[in-house]
Amino acid sequence: ENLDVTGMCRGKCGRCNCPRLMTCQTDAGLSLNMNLTNMRCLSCGCGIGFHAVLHESSAPQPKARLRILALHGRGDNSNVMRAQVAELKRRLSVAGCECEWHFMDGTEETDAPADSLRKELGQGLPFKVWFKQECSDHSQRPYIEKLSDPSVVFSYDKDDVRSAVQKLEDYINAGEPFDVVLGFSQGCAMISLLSGFLRSTCKKDETPLPWKLTVLFNGTKVRDQHYQDLLDRPFAQPAVLVFGRTDPFFEYTRDALPKMYENPVILEHEEGHKFPTAPPLADAIYDAVVDNIQLHCT
Repeated sequence: ENLDVTGMCRGKCGRCNCPRLMTCQTDAGLSLNMNLTNMRCLSCGCGIGFHAVLHESSAPQPKARLRILALHGRGDNSNVMRAQVAELKRRLSVAGCECEWHFMDGTEETDAPADSLRKELGQGLPFKVWFKQECSDHSQRPYIEKLSDPSVVFSYDKDDVRSAVQKLEDYINAGEPFDVVLGFSQGCAMISLLSGFLRSTCKKDETPLPWKLTVLFNGTKVRDQHYQDLLDRPFAQPAVLVFGRTDPFFEYTRDALPKMYENPVILEHEEGHKFPTAPPLADAIYDAVVDNIQLHCT
C-alpha cells in the first residue's frame, strides 16, 4: 500500500522505486521510504539525506523563458523586424516555447527612400543602418555586381562600427543572457562583426559568444577587409543560415556565410531577400528553426 506510518499516501523511493513506504521526514515536508530504526531505505539502503536531495531535484521546475535578440536589416527599423519575425514568434509559441523578444535599432539614420509597405510596418520610427559604407566603384553598375567584384573596395565607417558593436555588447551584458541572436540582411553582418570582436577579446577559458545559437536570414558578408582578421576562422557556435534562392545576393552570400561556422544548418527557400512566406518550404524552414532553438536553448 502507498501509505506511510502516518497513514498518508506517499510516493516511492526516488532511487530504487521501492514501494515499501515506511515514514516521512516531517520537518522537511518530504515523504521518504525509510527504515524507522536506522533511517535508511529498506530496499536500496540510501540515507535520509540522499532522499531529501533527490526529492527536491526531481520536483518540477518552472519552464525557462527564452531570450531572443533580433537585429533588423539595412534601411529598416525595429518595428519592421517585429513584423518580419511574427510567423517565427507564432511557431515558437505553438511549440510551447515561452519567449522574451528584444529588438534594437541601428545607430545611423538613412535617407534612402522607403516603399509604402516599409513605411506602414515602420510605424513612424526612423529607418536606420548599422553602419555607413563607401564603395570604390562609383559607376552605375548594379550594387550586387559591385559586391561580387573582388577588385571593388568597400569601406565601413569605423566610428559607426565601433559604436554599433559597443551598443550591442552593452545591451547584451546588461541583463540575463540571451539564448538566440537573430539577424536579417545587414543585421547579420552586424552579428558577424560583434562575434568577431567578442572572440578577439575573450580569454582562452571563456566562451567567446555569450549566447547559444545564431540565426541568420538572408545574411550579408562583411566586405570591408579591415575586419577580416576578426573572421579568419569559423565560429564553433551552432548557427542556422536561411537563404532565398531568388535573392539577388544568393550566389554571393550562399558561398561565403557557411564558411563562417564549423557546422551550420543551411536552409533554402524559393523566395527573395525576405523572410519566407510561401508554403510548403516556409513551413519546413520555420519548423527547422524552431527545432534548432529547442535543441540548443532548452
